Amino acid sequence: ARLSAPQEWGEISSATSSSSAVWVASSGLGLSQVDLPASAPLETKCCAASALALGSSLDSAQEVSAMLWVEQWQKLFVGTPLAFYTYSFAGSPLSQVSVSHEWVGAIVDTAPLDMAYEPSQDALWVVEAQALHKRTADGRLWRIGQRQGTPTANLASVAVGQGFVWVGSEFGVARVAADHSAAQQVGVSGDTASHGRYTAKDPWQWS
Repeated sequence: ARLSAPQEWGEISSATSSSSAVWVASSGLGLSQVDLPASAPLETKCCAASALALGSSLDSAQEVSAMLWVEQWQKLFVGTPLAFYTYSFAGSPLSQVSVSHEWVGAIVDTAPLDMAYEPSQDALWVVEAQALHKRTADGRLWRIGQRQGTPTANLASVAVGQGFVWVGSEFGVARVAADHSAAQQVGVSGDTASHGRYTAKDPWQWS
C-alpha cells in the first residue's frame, strides 16, 4: 500500500538497500520499502514508500532486530523476536512475490542480531545470542552452536571478509573459514580436555 505524505518515521531500528530500493524498519511506519527511480536525480530520490506487513502479530517495527538485502538472491531477510523472515522479490521496480519464515525457538534460538552475505560460498550468515547460522541459496539453514565449534555463547555480531566469517561476542572476536562445514564436531573417546571437540582441529581462532 502506498503511504501518504508526510509521514513520521519515528525511531529507525534497522535499514538495508539495493540499487533501486531502501527498506526501513521504524516505529512510525513499520517495515517500509522506498523505491528509488533510476531516472530521477539523486537529490530527488525521496520517492514513494510502500508498507510491507510482517503479520498481524507484529505491529511495531521496533521488534525488527536485524535486516539485510541479498542482491544475488533478490531476497530481503528480516529478524524479529518472533521469526526469521525471507521476503522474495522480482521485477523492476522490485515487487514482493512471496514471504516465508522460520520461527524463533526452533532452529533459530533467539532473535537474529546481525547478518552478512559471503559471496565466495554464496551463503548468508546470521548470528543470534546462542549460535551462528549459515543460510544457503537453496533455503537450507545450518545451525553452528557450541557443539559445532562456536567458541562461546553471548554472540552479538557477524562480518565477512577475505574468505573468513568473523563473530563478535561479549568475550572477544573469533573467526572461522567461510567454507567451514556445519557438521557437528565430536572428540575422540576419552578426550576430556577438548570438551567433546578435536582440540588440534578446532577451526575457530580467537583474535
